[in-house]
Amino acid sequence: MRSVRNAIPLLIVLSLIFPSSGICQQRDLNVVPAAAAGEQRIALLIGNGAYKDAPLKNPPNDAQDVAKVLSNLGFKATVHQNATQKQMKQAIRDFAGDIRRGGVGLFFFAGHGAQSNGRNFLIPVGADIQNEFELEDQAVDANLIVAAMEEAQNRVNIVILDACRNNPFYKSSRSAARGLARMEAARGTFVAFATAPGSVAGDGAGRNGVFTKHLLKSLQEPESDIERVFKRVRQGVSRETGGKQIPWDSSSLIGDFAFHPEQAAKVASLRPSAGTDAQTADSPAIELAFWDTIKNSTNPADFEEYLGRFPNGHFAGLARNRLAAQPSVQASAAPAPAPAIASIARPRPGQGGAGGVKPPASTWSPRKPVSLVVPFAPGGGSDVAGRILARHLTPAVGQPIVIVNKPGGGGSVGAASVAQAAPDGLTLLLANNGIMTVNKALQRSLPFDPQSDFVPIIQFARSPQILVVPATASGDIRQMASRSLTCASAGQGSLSHLAGEAFKKSTGASWTPVFFAGQGPAATALLGGHVGAAFLDAGSAAPHLKSGKLRALALTGDRRSDALPDVPTFDQLGIPGVDLMAWYGLFASRGTPPEAVGRWYHEVSKVLKDAELRKNLNAMSLDVVDVPPLDLSRALRAESEEMSNLVQWARIAPK
Repeated sequence: MRSVRNAIPLLIVLSLIFPSSGICQQRDLNVVPAAAAGEQRIALLIGNGAYKDAPLKNPPNDAQDVAKVLSNLGFKATVHQNATQKQMKQAIRDFAGDIRRGGVGLFFFAGHGAQSNGRNFLIPVGADIQNEFELEDQAVDANLIVAAMEEAQNRVNIVILDACRNNPFYKSSRSAARGLARMEAARGTFVAFATAPGSVAGDGAGRNGVFTKHLLKSLQEPESDIERVFKRVRQGVSRETGGKQIPWDSSSLIGDFAFHPEQAAKVASLRPSAGTDAQTADSPAIELAFWDTIKNSTNPADFEEYLGRFPNGHFAGLARNRLAAQPSVQASAAPAPAPAIASIARPRPGQGGAGGVKPPASTWSPRKPVSLVVPFAPGGGSDVAGRILARHLTPAVGQPIVIVNKPGGGGSVGAASVAQAAPDGLTLLLANNGIMTVNKALQRSLPFDPQSDFVPIIQFARSPQILVVPATASGDIRQMASRSLTCASAGQGSLSHLAGEAFKKSTGASWTPVFFAGQGPAATALLGGHVGAAFLDAGSAAPHLKSGKLRALALTGDRRSDALPDVPTFDQLGIPGVDLMAWYGLFASRGTPPEAVGRWYHEVSKVLKDAELRKNLNAMSLDVVDVPPLDLSRALRAESEEMSNLVQWARIAPK
């Protein structure tokens, strides 16, 4: 649940803050001349660690160190360490008065936090909280800070909460939960959490908490626009914690903001003049106006319409939660992703592979030739699938669709080029799950964020991984799992290797993986008796299954493959969790207009019904599916998390 008091008058906010008669450890750091066109920058930082029952060593350091960096970036920074409730409220009162002068306001808190009934509370030092109902009296409601900042009507307000380190009530309370609850950012506000809602952040082994350590590093990088700063933090924290801690943010910023004064001044020079149409200059204003009209609606169609127009909008998560909470629309809304690896590829039963919530039809049209970037060399499966799709799409959109091959880095080179392309709907990416989910789990860093740098359009084809053994091998799949076998795959970290690890995890098999340079060599090794089993893709396995040299035990996925209808799925054999499939999808760069996404989705969906196209894809051992943007976005997150967990379980070291 998200809870923000969007219109609390500042008078009411201040009346809830007691005047202070004592000061905790406090210092006003050096004032650096305000950055960006004379804009004042005010920061309040609180670090609480001296708790009686559950002390934390890093929060005071976190507040002090972040304040020093912000001071160098033009902020007047005030630090409070180990503050009581009275001191915290007085500090917030002073801060609220300072930021009313306009400019940029930033609030940072490190320490214990708790949520109750969807509200977030920051825990002061000296609080004696024995029961959940005492939070109201003894803690500080985070919404007070947000409301005060909104009332100030600054151009930019920033709230950073490294306060997800514990909720002492979540086990014993019906309404409390781990970590902090979601908060909806008020207009012109950016809210950053040290970890995802409902999760707990680490205090860290060094001088700073894990989140703050990466925040300090990112703030000092040259490219300091706010989204990039927190994207780097998210990548660093996720990498350090092996995916266990994922920072999260919510933004309703209308304009741009950069932390470095020089970059901020450059951004300021690009802001529209007073005579510019604000809705044209700042398209988020249109989204915000749309959301304001529906946020209190009880009609699920309103939220479906929002998701269709803004599938990756600032309030998309909240809109999906509203839909999920209304039983009357669960039949039409996309189901929550299952924990299985291939939830991304699962069509809804009875709908021929089509997903749930689809974007509305659009009259948008490309105004010039379209580039379809295939991030692999010509002649491979991705290239062939892309050319089949482009050939059928060109007449539908009235512009040539040009295949642009950009191989390298396991697909990362081509994907990065699309992430950096203009968000105009004229540059598309043909991606597979190697690029969008697997690489993120296997590589320490990527030149893009698969979750935030792209807009999903459609997943249109998939292919299972098949467990095969020599035709002469005796025994069913469980008997084979109980034996000590070697299992071939197309290299460490390949889909076939990961499918094998998922099989071992589900069955307890003690098979030894053997890596080969591709599907062909792996199949050859199995045919030659050098290994006892192999996971192969459908295209590599099919000829040997038809010749009778190999025998298929099972394949991944939630239903049988069109290419191999006689082979059961692992689920059908009572072996859950072995669902990893290869798939292909189309993506555009972040910020691509919803009208363009909607047009591309509907055109691709139409051509997928073409008999010739289906025949051509089936010939590649690909099953045709139709997964719309919202389903694809949700399932990407689920598959990415499952990939990370599987890689950790298998102890595959990221490179």
